[in-house]
Amino acid sequence: MWLYQSKSPLESLNGLKFISFIGAGGKTSFIKYLARELSKKGEKVAITTTTKIYAEEPYIIFRDGEGIPEDTQNPVMIGKAIKEGKLTALNEEEVEFLGTRFDRVLIEADGAKKKPIKFPAYFEPVIPALTDKVFVLCGLDCLFKRIDDVVFRWRDFCDTTGISHKELISPDIFLKFFSKDCLLKGIDKKDYSVVLNKYDICEDRDILIDMAKNIIRRLKINELYISSLAFRLFYRVNYCLASTSVLT
Repeated sequence: MWLYQSKSPLESLNGLKFISFIGAGGKTSFIKYLARELSKKGEKVAITTTTKIYAEEPYIIFRDGEGIPEDTQNPVMIGKAIKEGKLTALNEEEVEFLGTRFDRVLIEADGAKKKPIKFPAYFEPVIPALTDKVFVLCGLDCLFKRIDDVVFRWRDFCDTTGISHKELISPDIFLKFFSKDCLLKGIDKKDYSVVLNKYDICEDRDILIDMAKNIIRRLKINELYISSLAFRLFYRVNYCLASTSVLT
């Protein structure tokens, strides 16, 4: 039977140090949420990127050989430099070094230009090999909107799938994004969780459970999360022997 529980993704991070975030529709907000919650538990948390991330205080610039100041605020953003208001990427060795100074390293490993869903370019995502877990995000506010309005790199998506850019993203089209050449690109055999974000502004919530079930079946995964980061709400959907609650 299907189980729907109010449960934070924090519970899936026990013992994991390097967590990467890819996709679209709330990656940075999700990272900051997890960072704050982990820091409340007394853990030292670094937020960094292998692409770019908007710089927000507190942040520090990583410089080879200078280490990390002992009095660094927690959580803290760390990048190689600042360009146009964004922290730039650390390489794999630099990310690994952060792991010697912090309990958790949260890595923004993808970009989406604030669109709710995306199709990756040939060089995306940039998931470090040392990643222990990947969160794959997408925004439910893309549903029933034109592809060329809400998909980052929509031309690549349309060229690959043959779907017209004028089409609205139906549940069936939405499901097509969950493939190895799209949102799951670069994951390989890594542990990962799917997060369907922004259900609070989704125009048709009644279809969410069926969509979640179809994604779980398609990917053969154990669970996914339906979330509203704006309201700090998370529902875990998975298949088990008993059902205890429903999504409202």
